[in-house]
Amino acid sequence: MKLLKILTSIFLVLNFAVFMLTGCMTRSVSGTMGSYKISISTEVDEPVEDGLTVKTQSLGQVHLGKPLLSAEISNMVSTVEDVYPFRDISFESLGPEKVINLSPVLFLQRDEVTGMKEEEILSALNSQSLVSGSAVFLVVETYEKRVVFKLKTTRLDHPDYVYIQTDLKNAKWDVDAYATTFEIHQLKDPGSSGAIEYSNIRSAFDETGSEELPATPLYAGESLFTISTSMYSSGLPSRFKIIREGKDLVGHSAEALESLSDRHVWKDPNKTCPSVDEIQAMHGRHMLMTWKEPRNPELIASRVLFWSVPPGIQFEMDEPWRLEEVKRGLRSLGIKGLGWSSIDYSDGGISISGGTL
Repeated sequence: MKLLKILTSIFLVLNFAVFMLTGCMTRSVSGTMGSYKISISTEVDEPVEDGLTVKTQSLGQVHLGKPLLSAEISNMVSTVEDVYPFRDISFESLGPEKVINLSPVLFLQRDEVTGMKEEEILSALNSQSLVSGSAVFLVVETYEKRVVFKLKTTRLDHPDYVYIQTDLKNAKWDVDAYATTFEIHQLKDPGSSGAIEYSNIRSAFDETGSEELPATPLYAGESLFTISTSMYSSGLPSRFKIIREGKDLVGHSAEALESLSDRHVWKDPNKTCPSVDEIQAMHGRHMLMTWKEPRNPELIASRVLFWSVPPGIQFEMDEPWRLEEVKRGLRSLGIKGLGWSSIDYSDGGISISGGTL
C-alpha cells in the first residue's frame, strides 16, 4: 500500500510537469463545456487591445498581439462534413521531416463557428507574420483549460503535387472537367500588362448540385506550368501532379544547366517549371486554371484556390518529442470530435489515416 501511494504521487507530479511544458493552465472562458477557442498570434512587447497575456512555467509571461487567425467553436464537432472530409489537424511527414498542419476550415465562419471570412483567412496565411520560419503562438482553450504552444511555421512541399479547391468550404475542386491536363495562370486585372481575357468560364456547383450562373470574364497571364489529374485522397483537396518532362539540354550554358534539374525541367523547351519558391508564392492564392476537352475547341477556364501543400498553416516539429507534446496537450483539453489525420508522403504517393482525438 505504501508503495502504491508513492507510485501514485510520482505519477501526479509527472502529469503536472507535462501540463506545464505544454503551457496548460486552468482558466474560465466564455462559452459552455461544449465549446473551444483556437487562435494563432505573434508576441508583442506589451499588452495590446484584443491581445492576450499568458503565463506558463515553460514560456514565462508572454504578451500576444491580436490573433492573426482565430475562431470559437460553439459545438465540439469535427469539420469532417461529407465524404470528402477536411481534418482539423493533420500530422504530416515527408521522409524524416514532420509537421503539424492546421486546416484553414478551423477558422472559417460557418454554422456553430464564430470565425473569419475566406479572404481574411487567405490574407493572414499569406502575411509576413506567418511566412516560413516565423515564431508564433498557438492557443487552444476550453471552459476549463488552456494550452499554449510556441511553434515555428514551415512549408513541407511534396516535389510532385499541388492541391486545388473551389473554395475553403469545399474540400474538392467541384467542377466537371473532361480533361487530363490543366494549365495554371496568374490572375490579372483587366487592362494590365500581359492580361488575356478568358470568357468561357466553367463554374462550380452550388449546394443543390446545380451549376452556378456563368461567371463574368476573367483575366490572366500566359500559362505558368501544367498539372494533371491525380487520385483523390479523403481528407485532402483535389490533388494534381506537376508535369515535368525532360528535354534536350544540348547547347545550354554550364550556368544554365547548373540551375536546372531533371525534376524542374518543363515539357516546353522554351521554359522551365517554376522553382519550389515560385510555387510556394502561389500557396493559398486564387489562380486561373484552363483546359481543353475532347470535341470542344474552346479553351475553358475556372477560378481556383491553389495550394503548394495541403491547405492550412504548417508548424515545424524539430524534435521527436515536440509532436507528442502537442498531441498530449490537445488531448488534455478533452475536445471531443476534433478530427485529425496522419499523412505520409513518399515517391509512390500519399497514405492517409485518421480519426478524432
